Amino acid sequence: QKPVWEVREACLNIMMSMKGDGKPVSFIEDCAVPLEHLADYTDAVTELFTRHGTRGTWYAHASVGCLHVRPILNMKDEAGVKAMRGIAEAACDLVRQFKGSYSGEHGDGISRSEFVEPMFGGPLTRAFEAVKDGFDPENRLNPGKIVRPLKMDDRSLMRFPPGYATPI
Repeated sequence: QKPVWEVREACLNIMMSMKGDGKPVSFIEDCAVPLEHLADYTDAVTELFTRHGTRGTWYAHASVGCLHVRPILNMKDEAGVKAMRGIAEAACDLVRQFKGSYSGEHGDGISRSEFVEPMFGGPLTRAFEAVKDGFDPENRLNPGKIVRPLKMDDRSLMRFPPGYATPI
């Protein structure tokens, strides 16, 4: 049993050490759908990647419908960031279509907070804001996450900001 778990733990390191500028990017890796929709959702996500000229890495808690899917994108340039936005928006639509959750296991953070409102609707999102404001009126705790979110594709927040140039 121990060797099996060690293989699983090694997978992320192996995926992240891909050669070239394209790397698996985590922003839709937490989507979950009911098991009866998992195969159709997987096909739709594969097609989504194809439309954006990429493929992804996959590992999962398939027994509960949670797929850790990471599209392979070059985040050093604007085209990769634009593809990330397009994939994120389409994945949110797919998750809603298949009656799933955009945040199935790990929570929202910057990469998924923009999709709280599409998933829960305006009235419930305003209620989330009211609760946040009640407990944190000065917005000191996790600003820009969950409510009034930062843009998930704001390059100034990324490792490779606008104007990034590869060192020679």
